[in-house]
Amino acid sequence: MIKLLTSIFLFLSAATFAQVISPGEAKTLAGTLADSKPDTAQINTLLKLAKYHVFKPGENQIDLDSAAHFIKIAGEVNTVLRSNWANGYILLISSYLQKESGQRDQARESVDSATSILKNEVDKNLAGEAYMELASYYDYNDSDLLSQRIDLVRLAVNSYDQSGNIQQKAASLQMLGDLFNINDSKFLALQYLQESLNAYNSIDYKQVQGIYCLMGFIYSKLREFRRALDYELLALKTAESVGDSSMQLCQIYNYLGEIQMGLSEKMKGIYYYEKALEVALQHHDGFAIYLASVNIANAWNSLNKPYKALDIMKSISADYEKPKNYNLDFNIARCYIGSYCLLKQFEKARPYANQLLHMVNTLNMSDHSSISTYTVAIRFFILAGEVEEANRYLDKHNNLAIKLNDYYYLAANQKLRFMLDTTRHHYKAAVTHLLESSRWNDSLSIETKSRQIEELQVQYETDKKENAIASKDKDIKLLTKQSELQQSRIERGRLIRNFMTAGAGLLLLILGLVYREYSSKKKMNRVLSNQRAQINEQNISLQNMVSEQEKLIVEKEWLLKEIHHRVKNNLQIVMSLLNSQSAYIDNEPALTAIHDSQHRVHAMSLIHQKLYNTENLSAISMSSYIRELVSYLRDSFDSGPRIRFEFDITPLELDVSQAVPLGLILNEAITNSLKYAFPNGRDGTISISLSTATPHLYLLSISDNGIGMPSQLNNNKPGSLGMSLMAGLSEDLDGNFTIETHNGTTIRITFVHESSVKGPGQ
Repeated sequence: MIKLLTSIFLFLSAATFAQVISPGEAKTLAGTLADSKPDTAQINTLLKLAKYHVFKPGENQIDLDSAAHFIKIAGEVNTVLRSNWANGYILLISSYLQKESGQRDQARESVDSATSILKNEVDKNLAGEAYMELASYYDYNDSDLLSQRIDLVRLAVNSYDQSGNIQQKAASLQMLGDLFNINDSKFLALQYLQESLNAYNSIDYKQVQGIYCLMGFIYSKLREFRRALDYELLALKTAESVGDSSMQLCQIYNYLGEIQMGLSEKMKGIYYYEKALEVALQHHDGFAIYLASVNIANAWNSLNKPYKALDIMKSISADYEKPKNYNLDFNIARCYIGSYCLLKQFEKARPYANQLLHMVNTLNMSDHSSISTYTVAIRFFILAGEVEEANRYLDKHNNLAIKLNDYYYLAANQKLRFMLDTTRHHYKAAVTHLLESSRWNDSLSIETKSRQIEELQVQYETDKKENAIASKDKDIKLLTKQSELQQSRIERGRLIRNFMTAGAGLLLLILGLVYREYSSKKKMNRVLSNQRAQINEQNISLQNMVSEQEKLIVEKEWLLKEIHHRVKNNLQIVMSLLNSQSAYIDNEPALTAIHDSQHRVHAMSLIHQKLYNTENLSAISMSSYIRELVSYLRDSFDSGPRIRFEFDITPLELDVSQAVPLGLILNEAITNSLKYAFPNGRDGTISISLSTATPHLYLLSISDNGIGMPSQLNNNKPGSLGMSLMAGLSEDLDGNFTIETHNGTTIRITFVHESSVKGPGQ
């Protein structure tokens, strides 16, 4: 997806860095002017009032005239004082006024001159403000200008650091994070955002939802959706706690929707997109209204509901005028292509595909935007059966993926080639491309792990530097104490010289005492030095041992996660092959058998997915697993709200040897209920219970209030694959399998939790 709303922070008002006073403060300052003397303090007051009127909400000429009046008086006062600092300050405020009045070129010259003066002044706070204002004149859409803008913001960070203005330093660091995100240096962006967050936390500043929001956005672009979700939820929680109902809340909801879509939680994605739409409607923001609506429509397309998507698109186009924005045009075209392709109305989709290709050829789009556009167009050509066009743009897509060195797009290119070969019945080539896609996905996973290790290394280096700084502070304190001790000795020497006239005997006595004290301290220092050296050696040895153990543990966990990830990928390949085969089968029983096999493979794949997505690599939480499996089966059979699910699940974690057969049993039982229990669109309820029968014995129950089990699925009938499979899997669990058909169907399996019967060391 093309990145909409490139920046979270860049579009904030310049007043963020100008530190504008409140109306009450402005009134107080205006009242002090009459009695003030013509000095630098008066100039400071005048320029604060001028700044207040420049940034006052609204476009009133009277405010701009007031600002010009205060600047003029400040200039007249400075003709007498001839203060270089005041001259730079006046130029800075004049640049704000000129920009607000539409005189952008003059404003640029003024702030450039102001920066040249203020950077050499003692007041580094104004220098930081000038650097930030000058940076705003460098277009971040131009890579060369973006680099210069980054350099200026870095200078602002240093200036605010020297002035001790932590809040403005944090804001500048946040700006740096945003700029590096635009520059596609996402790791550096996250580093600066974390520094900004640390600075804000040090002054107990609460309005940090923008930082969390941007960090979540960056992690979503790195396809680390779990971490992205954590940060975006933090952004939402923070926004709610500080009462933020601005358009930033709309942005947070949009990103939450995008992340949930990335996690395949599509209904949750729609929920957050709808929340974003609510905020956009409250603010009457046409662009945001269109964006959220298109996101909702695209989500319905992903759920194979093209009519819902088209209804939303027609409604939004009838009620609101579409803003001019090529990112929005891309998403609208993608939505219509998706809807019409699902309906196999390819001629209606074609104009939108042509529109996307025209955008690539005529607009100055980034490589990431271009490759996203090609992806949508290629899918259309494949589905429409236009092989030559698909191949042509697949090559362009691949060249861009190689240029970007992006494993995600390299994998996507191979997946598209798999789709094309499948439609042409070139199954051998299709399998080759599917395996190559899986290989690139594995590389993407390894790259993600490497990035996480790199983050840990950077964090380690940061901690190391902080410890070094703390050590230097300690050394400075020690030197200070030594200096104080030395000063004390000098004073004592003076006292001795004063008493020398008192007699040689007293002098010898004092010298003897001093020598004995010196010897004692020297001996004590030698002992302490040896003890410190021994302690340091022991600490280094212990640190090395702990580091090696932690490294081995991390490597072991990483390998286990990779194994589960590869098993899950292989099972996904099997599902893709079954799906491809089903497209060319007209025999209904055979098609049903393939779909049943897909459900069984997904039940196993979900187990391995949960293992590599969680910290616990040895056990699966059955509560979350059962709910995710039910969600998948509900979507697969499109049961909608007419079939309701009830859960009564005791928290239980199982290892793979028990989770796999239990997952397959659940799949068979729920599938049978969905297929047979509620014919002719009947409403009904399926209840799933996992409870403790005795301290170590568990009972799994799947029941429905449907018409009862058909005769062809009777447990006693040897030809019933599903029932035979459930009975066999129950034996694998050393469990007891029973079926009741009173007021519906109830399947019960009792089994012993393995960990409860294993002894120590087993």
